[in-house]
Amino acid sequence: VLDTDKAPSDTVAASLAAFKRAIRDPAGDPEELIDGEVKKLRNFLLKWPLISRDATDSGVWQDALIELLGVADTLMRLVVTGIVNDRARSHDELWFKVITRLMSRIPRDPGFQSYDKQWTHLTLLPAFMLLKAASHAAITVDREELFIRLHIRPQLPTAKESLERYLNMRSVSAVRILYDVHMLEAEAGRAALSLTSERWVSTVVRRWVEPALLACVDDDRASFEKLADRVEFRATLLHQFVLPDWSERNHSFASGLHTLDHFDRTGRWIVSDDFVDEDKIGIWVEELELESREYMLERIERFQIRAEQFIHRYHSH
Repeated sequence: VLDTDKAPSDTVAASLAAFKRAIRDPAGDPEELIDGEVKKLRNFLLKWPLISRDATDSGVWQDALIELLGVADTLMRLVVTGIVNDRARSHDELWFKVITRLMSRIPRDPGFQSYDKQWTHLTLLPAFMLLKAASHAAITVDREELFIRLHIRPQLPTAKESLERYLNMRSVSAVRILYDVHMLEAEAGRAALSLTSERWVSTVVRRWVEPALLACVDDDRASFEKLADRVEFRATLLHQFVLPDWSERNHSFASGLHTLDHFDRTGRWIVSDDFVDEDKIGIWVEELELESREYMLERIERFQIRAEQFIHRYHSH
């Protein structure tokens, strides 16, 4: 079972303290401090072993997830520390750059077709976890615009034979490459669920990012759960705008919020109340270049109604 209560080592704690100072110091160089961790993680992924398509042993997948999360832990903590302490908001490009570098495909042997595709896809898990940790940190410091940009700004050129190229997309953003529903599915998804007592993959991811975020909420787990609710609601809402076809097809209704305690006695979805602030709506309209606030509110209402219908059907069976 994955240990999500493990505190950072003294070495990691010292690195976090140095990074915090570099972020706050106008003359500091946080990129130099984080670059070594990025290189170390990419070097690890370059040596990532391949398995054949018929490998189905659950223990193999569990061990892989634990190993990948372990090597990504320090980088997750560094990025969270950086975003929370970047009071001047002058280092956003650094977070985009780090996610982009981890999204970049790891070179593979030309004969990779004989290996399990989903297994090689796991090399994107560190980038996915970094995006999730950074998203939580952004909402912790009330930076709606950074949350959106973390999903949109990191981009990679389209592959020669990719669907995106067929759709005349010159580049692919993090929200598409690191799409939640596709990141942990089949064997990887089952292994993820088996590592915790959680029922949904999205709540498993909560447990994985929690150690890096607890210090931001005074080590209060209840506060972290509220933060995670806010992040999951936003991530799923963002999918409605930038990945509408995928969201419809995958019924992406914020699965971590599929519990009855997220609804009041009238059946209303409580988490949507967090999104009534006019300033927040204005930021989303501007960042996503939406046609109007009314359109934004209409989509939120539609999202809420569909989610309520889904959850009530689920609990009625």
